[in-house]
Amino acid sequence: MIIRKIKPLLLKIYEAASMQRWNDQIRTIEITELDKQAHKMIAAYVLGKCEQECGNRDIDWVEIIEAGFFDYLQRIILTDLKPPLFYELKQNREKYFQLNQWVYERIYPVIKDLGEDFCVRFRNYIMGNFNEGDAGPRRTEKFPGGQSTDVIVKKSLNKEKYAAGKKFHIKDINKKIVGAAHFYITKWEFNIIQRFNPRGYQVAEIANNIEKEQKKYNSIAGVKRFLSLKELINFIDICGQLRFQIRWSHLYRVPKTSVLGHMLIVAIFSYLFSYLNGSSSKKIVNNYFTGLFHDLPEVLTRDIINPVKKSVEGLDEIIKEYERSEMDKRIYKLLPLSWHDEIRMFTEKEFENTEIRDGQLVKAADDLAAFIEAYLSVENGIQNENLTEAMKNLKEKYKNKIVSSVDFGNIYEEFLWQQKN
Repeated sequence: MIIRKIKPLLLKIYEAASMQRWNDQIRTIEITELDKQAHKMIAAYVLGKCEQECGNRDIDWVEIIEAGFFDYLQRIILTDLKPPLFYELKQNREKYFQLNQWVYERIYPVIKDLGEDFCVRFRNYIMGNFNEGDAGPRRTEKFPGGQSTDVIVKKSLNKEKYAAGKKFHIKDINKKIVGAAHFYITKWEFNIIQRFNPRGYQVAEIANNIEKEQKKYNSIAGVKRFLSLKELINFIDICGQLRFQIRWSHLYRVPKTSVLGHMLIVAIFSYLFSYLNGSSSKKIVNNYFTGLFHDLPEVLTRDIINPVKKSVEGLDEIIKEYERSEMDKRIYKLLPLSWHDEIRMFTEKEFENTEIRDGQLVKAADDLAAFIEAYLSVENGIQNENLTEAMKNLKEKYKNKIVSSVDFGNIYEEFLWQQKN
């Protein structure tokens, strides 16, 4: 399957790596939108698992993944809006509709090649209740692509999930899980800022506003369970440490990306390619979360670059064995026993194909993410032999190569052809 014109979307996804959060406050570290979104989706996984353990059968992992990705696309466009202004706009339903109409118009050119179904679901998500009966003003404005806001899904790549003729709306509980994760990680970031500047401008006001928003989710059983388990809170904190580990740390790059941010990029790429090749819901979910957790062991070993791993025969396996041992000692003890097998699948032999996971597709997404990291630095004027060599090697590796029906050779050609021209 040849995917045409996907380069603009992949580059749009990387814009979050350059977006600085809390840039009106004193920060001891860089806090980027990419890292926030990555940390949020790990929190969403934990909250969703807790909600399932509380007996909620409405948890739908594809919906949680898509809610997170749709939020991500919206935030890329609206990043300059300070939260108080954003939430004020949400109170004015007409203005909020117009704002999201503008968001959709900005995003549509890079998502249109994913198909009508995807565009409809994204639009319905950011429009909230505007398409639902008497919940808001009935709108029929035309959107890019000649679609109105009142559109039904007529066909689908994934018929298992999206039945013909039904509007797509993400269930409320799955939206709330992502929303609760969003505010939990916002508070996690704010704690760093508040600790070093407790008397800063608006710090007390921001703290109160975050607390108010968090309380809206405290009635959710999974949130209550999470907040009662110190081990799970510690797990989220440990995952947050991956924000501080910069990939390619021996090289100067623009934009810099953390290990945590890279994990989300691989997860999103894995989701997109799984969606486009018509994978089952189970494979979509497992491919995504394998991408999201595949480098989790690096919180215990740091990001060891491939040349070092391959410098001594057998070193890569020694590192893997050390990672498994340290995961057993430090990570699994924080997680319920019933989660262990799943986390092992996401972090051990993560690039192997199974009946329920396309590990080779996740590996191809991982390599493509590394290629784009190098590509962006070169495009931003950084001339470095290591970067150009990495790009060359990856292009050769995927020349004419198809993985899980996705023509990765064509994707690399799209990048390099446009670079030459």
